[in-house]
Amino acid sequence: MPDIPSIAAGTAGAATTFKLLFEAVKAALGLAKSADVNNAILEIQQKLLEHQTAYFDLVEKHQAVTVERDALKQELLQIKQLQANFERYELKTLAPGFSAYVLKESAAGGEPPHWLCPHCKESGMVGMIQLSANDSFEAQFFPGEKNTAHLVCGNCRAAFTMPRAAFDALWDKFA
Repeated sequence: MPDIPSIAAGTAGAATTFKLLFEAVKAALGLAKSADVNNAILEIQQKLLEHQTAYFDLVEKHQAVTVERDALKQELLQIKQLQANFERYELKTLAPGFSAYVLKESAAGGEPPHWLCPHCKESGMVGMIQLSANDSFEAQFFPGEKNTAHLVCGNCRAAFTMPRAAFDALWDKFA
């Protein structure tokens, strides 16, 4: 039969073994908890990357919208400036069958008198009407053309004609 000191020693050994086993189980549980924590951290990092990617996409879209907005603002400003410029002119019939936009005297501000092409103005552009380079040639070599002024838009190249006398009278009036 075992004696008390051997039972005590066995009990102490068992207790030590039990304590080691308890620590091993505790460590295993800690590792399990640590693995759970690591999995949770990985999941959080994955969600963070997804949100970061979505954020960068939004920043990129915001920049594109900002660039487009600035371009539209610039275009609107140009349209307003062009419209303000067009308000300086009035449509006048300068000869039968010939109308043009004439610079108002009150809006000239030192600019020489000139006419704008109605076709260009309707398209939102500024095209000045001037004597055609062929005008003097045609008047010199084609006798029937001596009584006709040949005009052309410097922008769209639209051709206009009017009686020479009317042109001379108008030009003298505006010049």
